[in-house]
Amino acid sequence: MHELNLKNIISVVKGKKIIESLRILFVGYNADLISMKEMMKYIEFLVACENVDSEEEAFLVNILWLSDEEVSVSFKNMFLERGYAWHSEIENNDKDILENLFLLSIQKLDYTSSDRIFEEVEDIFYKMGCPDFLRNLFQDISNIYYYDNKYRNLKKDKMREKIQTVEKLIGSINE
Repeated sequence: MHELNLKNIISVVKGKKIIESLRILFVGYNADLISMKEMMKYIEFLVACENVDSEEEAFLVNILWLSDEEVSVSFKNMFLERGYAWHSEIENNDKDILENLFLLSIQKLDYTSSDRIFEEVEDIFYKMGCPDFLRNLFQDISNIYYYDNKYRNLKKDKMREKIQTVEKLIGSINE
């Protein structure tokens, strides 16, 4: 998988409150879908923004100085203080976070090999806790991968097309 760049992250979480965007990224971090480095790039971007209030800015600046383990504890405490239930794993009932996380994860896909596409989508699907809204996509890609006897490049193109169709659907819902 490719590394996300700041533009990828911003394109998915734009229009969301800072706390919501951080929650999406942190859940992704806990599911090994987003690296600490990628999350920190976004936090550095937020610190540089003018529309961050002083309380949020102080929290974000402090996060940049913490170790990975301390970051996890700080984020969990912040979410609890602001009334968010904390779950150590992604749950199917928080579809908004899952959809945004899926959009971020898909931007990391490497479309060079049909074998890798299937493995990467499978990895995303399982790390996200096999959410209901992705079951059809996963089944379709699995069918193409295992049962479509067409040429290798056609398989890859079909899988890419399926993924991009779902990506567009979710993206249009979130706008």
